Amino acid sequence: MEPLADTIRSIPIFSGLSREDIAKVLGKMEETLFLAGATIFSQGDQGDAFYLIQSGSVQVVIESGATKSEVVAILGPRDWFGEMALFSGEPRSATIRTVKETSLWRLRREDWDELIEKHPIWLLQFCTTLSKRLSYVDRQYSTGREAFNSLAEEFYTSRSPQEQSFFRQAALLSAVDKNTLRELFENDAPTNLVTEFGDSQFPLIRRLENGKYELHSFFKDFLHEKLLAV
Repeated sequence: MEPLADTIRSIPIFSGLSREDIAKVLGKMEETLFLAGATIFSQGDQGDAFYLIQSGSVQVVIESGATKSEVVAILGPRDWFGEMALFSGEPRSATIRTVKETSLWRLRREDWDELIEKHPIWLLQFCTTLSKRLSYVDRQYSTGREAFNSLAEEFYTSRSPQEQSFFRQAALLSAVDKNTLRELFENDAPTNLVTEFGDSQFPLIRRLENGKYELHSFFKDFLHEKLLAV
């Protein structure tokens, strides 16, 4: 549990707690397992728990309108999310969905409230650390972008040279449909590749409501760099 305690202490809202206090927090946390593609919570849900990733990875999805969504970050082991639910209980600002099988440590708000009742002085410590929240969000976004680029690099290097060339060209397009892909390329391989991943929970390619497919904007940025390097 010591590595977990060190991770908890690195989280801004817990950074002012002593080792003994951290141990009390750990005593309230429970391990939960989610399969790939599972939704941990949806944007707009009432905030009721804080999560720390033990293994696996999740994508942070922002919904804007009935048909538009954007993966803004990929989080992995030792990353965390949902901590503001411990204080405000306000609706979730994003949807969290697993990329692959993921194990999480969860701290429910009701258990947190019980700890606060027993240790009210903690609230004073949290008031001094909450001011760091905005700078933390900026760092979390940067970390998520780095994790996203790592996923893109892993995916890109695993593809054949022909498929890599296709993705570099596809990065110059907006959303495309199957007919457009067949017109642009000589065979059905690119079409099959896009639909295979676009119809799954894979975060780099997504299927839109109108049946077209779109590369994630971060993935496009990654591919633009590859295109310039050719």
